[in-house]
Amino acid sequence: MTDDARRPADRFIPWYFALAMIVVVAVNGALVFFATRSWSGLTTGQAYESGLAYNRVLDEATRQEALGWNFAVAVEGSRGGSRLVLRATDNAGRPLTDLRLAATLERPLGLDPVRDVEIRPAGGEVYEADLPSLASGQWVLRLVATRGADQRNLTQRLNVP
Repeated sequence: MTDDARRPADRFIPWYFALAMIVVVAVNGALVFFATRSWSGLTTGQAYESGLAYNRVLDEATRQEALGWNFAVAVEGSRGGSRLVLRATDNAGRPLTDLRLAATLERPLGLDPVRDVEIRPAGGEVYEADLPSLASGQWVLRLVATRGADQRNLTQRLNVP
């Protein structure tokens, strides 16, 4: 068959492939453009330094676990009159007394301001704090318990009724 005998539509087939490649390159170029102009995903300005310090973080967590301090945290009551009840025991179930407790409450999404919580001893292993005017829903408790040179950090989600 000669070139003259070919159908007229056959002569555009190579151009269809070229057009398809141009579309692929254009779409990939647009994706690269938007990917480089959007959020980088970094949550800290010193990610490398934080990574190097991670072994120290793991060592501190191991040291805190070795203390054997256990905390049971609950929110009792209703909105406007709720209170935080914390029970602190060691691995043998003995009460942990003479703890200095510093705590904050914050919303997981940061919609409300961070609130300091004043936790006071209520006898034995029980510590408590009043939680006036907290909005119902999820809150994150960040607790630092200290006794002498020993310190234990706790982060726990709470559901406030």
